[in-house]
Amino acid sequence: MLAWAVAGWDDYRRRGRLDPPTAVDAPTSTYRISNDAIADFIAGRCLLNPHIHVPPNDLWSQWETWCHANSQPPGTNRILKTAMESRGLALSRSNGRGLRFQGIGLASEQD
Repeated sequence: MLAWAVAGWDDYRRRGRLDPPTAVDAPTSTYRISNDAIADFIAGRCLLNPHIHVPPNDLWSQWETWCHANSQPPGTNRILKTAMESRGLALSRSNGRGLRFQGIGLASEQD
């Protein structure tokens, strides 16, 4: 058991870096690409304001449309939800109005 650890240390010292396992590398790359695309989507199609909100289905629909127009894989609703929450745009429920993302809205499509 110790031999592989020493061999790993020697490899690290020789190359100066570690390579993540493929099982980690592929999802991480997909996550980074998705996050960049989401930032572009927000910049181009959304408005950020603490007083506005958007239902998750409307946001997903616009996200899918944007992805197809920009040759990006849309991923899943869960990925979009996680990306929005990581930006402080939490999904909430208010006064029987159903779920919505608070702090973000959809810009008009007058381009």
